[in-house]
Amino acid sequence: MDTAKVDLSSHMVNDCKMRSKCFELFMDFLQNTAQHIKDGQVSDEIIQSYREQMKVLRKKGPYDKCDTCFSEVHRLFEKQVDLMQSLGIYKKTGAIVERPAESADDSVVKDVLEPVANIQRFQILKSLMVQTRTFSDISQMTGLRGGNLLFHIKKLTDAGLILQRHERGDYIITDKGYKTMAAVSQLYLDLNPA
Repeated sequence: MDTAKVDLSSHMVNDCKMRSKCFELFMDFLQNTAQHIKDGQVSDEIIQSYREQMKVLRKKGPYDKCDTCFSEVHRLFEKQVDLMQSLGIYKKTGAIVERPAESADDSVVKDVLEPVANIQRFQILKSLMVQTRTFSDISQMTGLRGGNLLFHIKKLTDAGLILQRHERGDYIITDKGYKTMAAVSQLYLDLNPA
C-alpha cells in the first residue's frame, strides 16, 4: 500500500482542484481491495464488483484529464489482482473463447497483435506498466531516436495502448495497454508452464 500511495500520488494530475479528494477516494478503494489479500480467497464476483465500482466512479469524473488518474488507479488495482492470483487466493474463472469473432480479424491484428509484435514497442509497454516515462527515458531504454521512436510511439497511441499526459508530458499505459500486457503475460505462462 505504501508503494501504491507513492505511485498514485506521483502519477495523478497535479493541477486539478479535485486531486486531493480523488486521491483520498482512490486510496480508500485500494485499501478496501487490498483487505481481500488477507481473506485467503477471493471470488470472481468480488473482483467484478470492484471493477463495476471503478466504472461508476469514472462516470462521475467530470474532466477529460480524469482518464490519467483513473488509468493509474486501475493499473494499481490490477497489480493487486495479479498479486492475489500469484498467491493463489484468486483463481480467475470464466468461459474460454474458442475463437475470435470472424469480423474481428482486422481489429485483432491492427489493435492488439501488431502493436505488441515488435521488441521495442513491447519494451515500451512493459516499462510503462511500472511507471510513467519521458520521451528521453524511452529513447534511452530502446536505443531508438527521433522519427524512429515517434513511429513506434504513434503505433502504440493509435492502438490506444499508451497516451501522453499532455503535450510534451510523460507517457503512461492505458487500461487497454495494461490488460493487453497482462493477457500476453498470462498466455506466455499458459504456453510455457514451469
